[in-house]
Amino acid sequence: MKVTNLDVKDIYLREHIYKKLIQKPRYDISISFEDLGFIQCYANTGRKIIKPIFAKVNLYSAFKFYINLGIVFRDKNKKYYTLEEAEHKIIEYYKEHNINYGI
Repeated sequence: MKVTNLDVKDIYLREHIYKKLIQKPRYDISISFEDLGFIQCYANTGRKIIKPIFAKVNLYSAFKFYINLGIVFRDKNKKYYTLEEAEHKIIEYYKEHNINYGI
């Protein structure tokens, strides 16, 4: 299962942006997984996580699921999303609901 097309430089850049977000928390940009239609799954097996710990995601924390936690997202039709596709879907949600997601 292909998770991401990022190289190491891109991962470090996203980590830097994530740290900036943590320093200035904006909780209004987090979206519940149900609103996005995402189901959390284990990256190594693809199995659904029955009792997920995290209930929300935002554009800047999505890569943490994929890179650090080994969690990927899929929809109810079992279409697995790469990190880039998941981020694109989150951005579409922000634009649809007029949410300013810039740091």
